[in-house]
Amino acid sequence: MTSDPTDQTLLRAAETIRSLRGRITELQEQQGRAAEPIAIVAATCRLPGGANSPEAYWELVASGRDAVRPLTGDRWRGIDFGALDDPAFARLAQHAGQIDEVDGFDGEFFAISDTEADLMDPQQRILLEIAWEATERAGWTPDELERTPTGVFIGAGHQDYMLASLAARPDVSSRLSTGSGARSLLANRLSFQYGFQGPSMTVDTACSSSLVAVHLACQSLRAGDCDRALAGGVNLILSPLSTTMTGRALPLAPDGRTKALAADADGMVRGEGAGLVALKRLSDALADGDPIEAVILADATNQDGRTNGLTAPSALAQEALMRRTLHASGKSAQDITFVEMHGTGTPLGDPIEYEAIRAVYGTGGDQAPTCWLGSVKANLGHLESAAGVASLIKAVGALRHGRIPQQINLGEISPFIDLEGERFAVPRRLEPWTSTEARYAAVSSFGFGGTNAHLIIGHPDAVPAVREYANRPERSQDPGPDAPALIPLSARTGPALAAQLEQFAAHLEGMDAPQIQQAATAAARRRGPHPRRAAVCAARPELLPDALRRAANSPAVLAASPAARQNLAFVYSGQSAQWPRMGISLAGHDSLIREELTAWDEAVRQAGGPPLLATLAGPESERALADTRFAQLAIAALQAALTERLRDWGLIPVAVCGHSVGEVSAAVAAGALSREQAVQVLLARGEALHQHAAGGAMLAVRAPAAEVAAALAKAQSSPSAPGTGVGIAAVNSPQGTVISGPAKEMEALREHLSHWRVTRLATDYAFHSPGLGPVAEQLLTDLKDLQPAASRTPVYSSVTGSLLPGEHLRAGHWADNAARPVLFGNAVDAMLADGVSAFVELGPHPALLPHLQRALDQSGVKGAAVATLRKNEDERLGLRAAVGQLWSAGCAVDWAALHPGPARMVTLPTYPWQRKKHWVTHADPATDTTAAPTGAAAAPAGPGLDESAVLGRLITHLADFMQADAEALDPDRSARDLDIDSVSIVELKNRLENDLGTPIPITVLMEGATLRDIARTLTAAGNQRGPTSEEARRALENLDDLSEEELDRLLAALDSEDGR
Repeated sequence: MTSDPTDQTLLRAAETIRSLRGRITELQEQQGRAAEPIAIVAATCRLPGGANSPEAYWELVASGRDAVRPLTGDRWRGIDFGALDDPAFARLAQHAGQIDEVDGFDGEFFAISDTEADLMDPQQRILLEIAWEATERAGWTPDELERTPTGVFIGAGHQDYMLASLAARPDVSSRLSTGSGARSLLANRLSFQYGFQGPSMTVDTACSSSLVAVHLACQSLRAGDCDRALAGGVNLILSPLSTTMTGRALPLAPDGRTKALAADADGMVRGEGAGLVALKRLSDALADGDPIEAVILADATNQDGRTNGLTAPSALAQEALMRRTLHASGKSAQDITFVEMHGTGTPLGDPIEYEAIRAVYGTGGDQAPTCWLGSVKANLGHLESAAGVASLIKAVGALRHGRIPQQINLGEISPFIDLEGERFAVPRRLEPWTSTEARYAAVSSFGFGGTNAHLIIGHPDAVPAVREYANRPERSQDPGPDAPALIPLSARTGPALAAQLEQFAAHLEGMDAPQIQQAATAAARRRGPHPRRAAVCAARPELLPDALRRAANSPAVLAASPAARQNLAFVYSGQSAQWPRMGISLAGHDSLIREELTAWDEAVRQAGGPPLLATLAGPESERALADTRFAQLAIAALQAALTERLRDWGLIPVAVCGHSVGEVSAAVAAGALSREQAVQVLLARGEALHQHAAGGAMLAVRAPAAEVAAALAKAQSSPSAPGTGVGIAAVNSPQGTVISGPAKEMEALREHLSHWRVTRLATDYAFHSPGLGPVAEQLLTDLKDLQPAASRTPVYSSVTGSLLPGEHLRAGHWADNAARPVLFGNAVDAMLADGVSAFVELGPHPALLPHLQRALDQSGVKGAAVATLRKNEDERLGLRAAVGQLWSAGCAVDWAALHPGPARMVTLPTYPWQRKKHWVTHADPATDTTAAPTGAAAAPAGPGLDESAVLGRLITHLADFMQADAEALDPDRSARDLDIDSVSIVELKNRLENDLGTPIPITVLMEGATLRDIARTLTAAGNQRGPTSEEARRALENLDDLSEEELDRLLAALDSEDGR
């Protein structure tokens, strides 16, 4: 380091310059991000008229339907609102845009109990479902969302369900408090349920709530507070009270029709629904390959301030907001050719809004491009806190489809809306829009308290950054029109999985091969898995819809066990399953397979062996494979290639095992033998067996090995003495035995085995027969210098039937491997005992699969056994089917390796909810489980409490919360070990206080004591308390009936500290 002062000054200056440059770069990035457009990557909704998706919603508005219907009050029938209601309700217009099945909820999907679901505000329930749909449409997996700060911004207002619940059951439980009592939880529950860690808030600015929520989400994204966001709103009409309140504050149309912009506009119509948009910074959405439905170029909010009335709109404030938003968007007024208005259908509000629009967007008059005006409230009613997001999703649909929907319920235009000489028009039919590159829209939403929101959005093609990204060269990974298709689908339950399969079958019908492959890629890489799984494979993409339908109708789908984490073993078959040209077609389509086979071909050639690939692919393939010297090499090479393929797809074994010659492949897979060492073993093994085992035969006998051995001994002791040189060659399972020996002797033995099922194997060799001592001797000599390595994956040997270290795989082992019986069944049992639960057979055709499946069944292990290739069948199909079966069982699969290249998100069906009815009902003291679960008598209040009764009450309440059998709860178990959340602890405290009539510190229930200890503490507390106010009141009412002793005791208690 220099000591010169000048040099030191220069060094400090250089460091300062570097620091300032870094700070400038940081500020530039922040400034760029502050103005960055926001991508709408998905939208989802539950709206009137059955518009339960953006597609159904667009169909509704494009066809000009009116979804408003009579408001019958069915939802609150049986609930007495007499103490809360206003007689004015009966005089109000009884119409609303209503959604269907508002009481339905798939609580099982979210692991929410029926008790909790009943008390949850349906607004929470609907938001949970459409939030999941939004993430599915965006292609955001649950893992991604938990790792990324995701914001939640929900517009909401009325809490009808809380009022309905209070009217139905006056007892307020903790579940009601968290389910309906706090609007903040509409957003917070989404964050909790999905593990989102970004900002989470519920917004109430009345009618502009949901568009303000979208604006806040955009601000949060630009500020870096979150990387993804869900924003929107919800509004449900679940009691007469909110309509009464609305009708007292705002004019309601008497005929139940919203007549926005019309001369006969006479008031709004209420509506309900929910909608969410999934948002991301545009640069991130492009980088991540997310779908981009539209781009928010600018967004803003403001307030009317002081007007001539609290709920009176301000044209000046609306104009200022639109002008500021337009300036921020960087577009000119004439670029905007559609404005989705707030447009409530009131004679005052619509003309005021139009004047603001005309002042900002009217530049150029009727010489400028036409700017269409519309309001979806004519179709849906006024969704209040969800109105803005409904308008936004309509505008996004118009951008996407290039059409402006008809404005319905419109006769004459209001005389206060003068379109003469202006560039504005109101569509009377479905109108064509401008080209995608010039397609921009504005959306407004105004709160009746004066909070306004305005957005400007553009078609993706209208945004240069998106156009540039779309036109870039893309690395194509098209597998071709004749490639097999594999699509992994999943659900939480069997019926949902069947429904999912049906949905996808209908969705894919009529698509071409590339579209189906894109859908399969998106389903594999942009959806998270559920426990119930079905990976469906088809030989060609166009056959996939039929394959999906067959799977949907399979009883196995409904009865399938949930997928569980599997410990996978690779199992390598031996000789006899080979077939001509095996692996050649696969190598022609799969570069990894081809490279591995080519490497084996070269290794065999260098060791002096035959040309592997040329022989397999040539006309002499069948003859060559009948010779064990070639067959063993070909099988091992193919198995090595299959091993590399499965590993590349993410299937990593915890164990390997080989049957006979398959043990060489297992040793290679485990890392104990190199490719060159394996070739050395195979060449020596093949030559020795060809010399000493030729002219033989092998029979598979469906019988236990001990019984087969006894039959052989009996036959050999008979006068004709058949079976010389015959012995047990393999024990594959308790009922799977193979015998081997000279062909003539084997044929003579068949009549002695006729009471069993006997199958001749496709070989002319007597492998593993008793007369193979010379084979062992030859291998000991030929392989004496073999030095195996330690195995990286455990090897279960079919020679010993147990786990074997890789270092033991020397010459002596391979001598035994060729000459001794195969103890495959023992090896499989050992793997199962050590935790293996799934098997994949690697070989040219299934030979071991029945034995593996039988072993799994007999062990009771919930796993899977699958094969890779099948003789003369599409090898690519076989491999993909095997992967699909393993994934369905619970094995991890690297879908990015199976579906390489860009994972562009395409439209796919969303989750098929399996809803049940959940609705608040009148509390019946005789049956109300919330207040007093059945199954235990109430603990007596007052002095003389019985500990066993208190314990019974405690256990009954806990069982109710846990949805468990009360008899299964151990009273001597710590309460801390029970699966019960903090909300339930509070509710338990409340119930016990009601039972015992005395305050209970929360620490008594949470400090980790056993249930019996808690009951003892509660009993003591209850016995020490004085009379409650209710008991004292009853005593005073019957004062004349009390004895002097009872009166003295009551007065003393009331005077004491405990009695106060």
